[in-house]
Amino acid sequence: MKINNINGRRLVCQHMFIDDQIKPGQTWAPADGSDYTVTIISVIDGWVVYQYDKSDGAISTHEKDTFSFQVRYCLVVDPEQVDEILAMGV
Repeated sequence: MKINNINGRRLVCQHMFIDDQIKPGQTWAPADGSDYTVTIISVIDGWVVYQYDKSDGAISTHEKDTFSFQVRYCLVVDPEQVDEILAMGV
């Protein structure tokens, strides 16, 4: 697990969360450092449904299996959560 500071956000990268650790309402950011975020809508049977605001103001919704999603995105955490996450070893 790595915690990176990218575009002013703390991101948990290079870690595979189990399905029930990926929760609706969580914010994730692209692992490539792009400056946007996605929000989890639901996680059902190993599939993550998420959305983001497009540049034209429209909302785009997508679905990926949990593995593919986590390869593409990193969990955004508050600075106060970093020590807790590291201690839990999630």
